[in-house]
Amino acid sequence: MELLLQLIFFGLAKGSLYALIAVSFAIIFFVTRTLHIAHGAVFVVGAYIFYVFISIFSLPWFLSALISIPLSGIFGALIEFSIYRPLRRKYASPFILLLASLSVLFGTPGVLAMIFGPEPIFLEVPKKTFIVGGLAFTTVHLAMFALWVLMGLFLLYLRRSQGGRMMRAVADRPLVAEVVGIDASKINLMAITIGSALVVPAALIWGLEQTVTPGMGFMPVLMGAAGMILGGMGNILGAALGGMIFGLAMNLGVLYISSGWQEGIALAILVLVLVLRPEGILGTRIRW
Repeated sequence: MELLLQLIFFGLAKGSLYALIAVSFAIIFFVTRTLHIAHGAVFVVGAYIFYVFISIFSLPWFLSALISIPLSGIFGALIEFSIYRPLRRKYASPFILLLASLSVLFGTPGVLAMIFGPEPIFLEVPKKTFIVGGLAFTTVHLAMFALWVLMGLFLLYLRRSQGGRMMRAVADRPLVAEVVGIDASKINLMAITIGSALVVPAALIWGLEQTVTPGMGFMPVLMGAAGMILGGMGNILGAALGGMIFGLAMNLGVLYISSGWQEGIALAILVLVLVLRPEGILGTRIRW
């Protein structure tokens, strides 16, 4: 029983991590209609920015994290401004945009490896272990649960702010939004900047739990895209739900099969849900 509770706790914690990645990926896709696979590059760049400030410049970890968030948002904005926007002006197809995004994803680890080396980097941040009622956890797990506060603030921003309403307008009715005077190109830039900044806390926690490596962005972007699809295309809460389901399933699955098959469990659930409900759990049809 204790093992089951421990796995559920770890699953909820890891699910919180996947949920934030899925939400940050989803807002970019819903607004820009671009499958932003380069989000994985933003993920890893954010972790390395944190490493530079905490290890090389010896800044406190909290200040390093605060600096990493806007700088990663700027990196995402540069991808939109220098790659996606010129391609859209030339009426490039979604497939061409996807290829460009993949180029950034696969090219960034090589650049980072040349600068920092290919070896894993351990982030030197104080971590404590707690045992409560037989349940063992660390400050990293608590930080994972804290990500729900960040997601809640983001959803509040989408609901209440003018920028959030404009992003929802472009996501729901892009042509109508243009007619009423909303500049879709500016909203696309806003969405990718916010989404890029939003994924950084997940990247930092991922690096703290494991290590920081040039190729660490591949699996998170896969889980983010899969969580978005599982939860439902066009639904931010669905993306968060999809991430939570993956986290729970991958951790509970080790009761029956090897932990090496965790990603396989997640993808099997994705395929099963899509066969039974192609639009996802909470999905609505995306208007193209």
